[in-house]
Formats: sequence, C-alpha cells, structure tokens
Amino acid sequence: MQAVQAPGTKRACTGFACPTRERNGFWMSFWYTFCSNLFGIGISLIFMLWTSALLLGKKPQNRQGIAGMLAVIVFFLVVFAALGAAFYRFGLFRWKYNAGRILFYYLVFPLEMLLLRALYRERCLVCWVLALLMEMIDSFASNAGFLFSRYEIFDLGVPGQRVLYYLFSWGLAPLFQTAVILLLYKTKFCRLFRNWISLKTI
Repeated sequence: MQAVQAPGTKRACTGFACPTRERNGFWMSFWYTFCSNLFGIGISLIFMLWTSALLLGKKPQNRQGIAGMLAVIVFFLVVFAALGAAFYRFGLFRWKYNAGRILFYYLVFPLEMLLLRALYRERCLVCWVLALLMEMIDSFASNAGFLFSRYEIFDLGVPGQRVLYYLFSWGLAPLFQTAVILLLYKTKFCRLFRNWISLKTI
C-alpha cells in the first residue's frame, strides 16, 4: 500500500487517496480522505490476499470462520485508512527528507505483517517477507501506471485532473499489479517461495 503524500509531490500513489497539490484553498477533510482511503486500500487488500494466497498455496484461515476473517480484514482496513488520513491531514507527509513517509512505512509494515499472520497463521518472518514483497509489487504497479500520464503533479482541485488521477491509481495501476502477479505465477516463483518457507531453518 502506498502512503498518502504531501501536496506538491511529483510522485503519485495508489492505495490511499493522495492529492498532490492544493490550489484555491482546496483541502480535503479528514472524512473525505478517510473514505477515499477505504476504497483505495480495499483494492490493495484484494490484491494482497490474492498474491499471498498464490504464494502460500492456501486460502486464509480463521478459527471464527468467514465472519471472523471478514472482521479482521475490515478492522485493518479501517486502521490503515484512518492512519493514512491522519498523516495527510496533520501534514506529516510534508516533513523534510520524506521523514513522514518513512515513519508511515515503519507503522504500516508491522500492521500488514499482523494482518497476514492473523489470516494465514504463518510465522512472523514469512509474513514480514510477504508484506515487503507485496509493497514492492504495489509500488512498481503505481509508478508504471503513472508513466502514461502527461501530468507530473495532479491538481485534485481541478475536476478533470481528479478523475484522471483516480483512473490511473484505481484503474491502470491494478492492471499492472495483475500482470506482475500472473508473471510470478507463470514463472514458478510461487513454488520456489513455498519451498523456501517450508525450510525448518526459518
């Protein structure tokens, strides 16, 4: 999942709503940012569950059944969305040297690991590697998707650019994610990954 970024940054992102410029007093409220994050992160979580199921070769498991599994997913979805909205709303992503974004990832990675562990009951190291791998896929898909845009900075105060931004982040980027996941599957990477986690030394 990509972090919400500071207004004015040249790098767009998926997963979270991330306006890239304020103009004419445009500033999204916490609630609007939170709701946008819910949708974007929901897409990211779908790809996370799909990728992790392919890599691990099994479906999510939860002692409480489907209801318990959905409750866990919704809980983490709300936490991710609220955390991203808070970071954006209070200007942490505008800190110098990307300090806010680095801090965000230090918080997000452990949460993603806990989510995967709660769903799959795998070892912490396996879940940590899964979280890192899926972040790499998500980041690649986001950057690849926005390569086709003629805008370096999206002004979400302009309706046309806002629609175009969401089209790239919620439409084109997921297509690149799908392509990467299918490539991993076709190249037998999933089997190699399962062989790795089956080693008793990890």
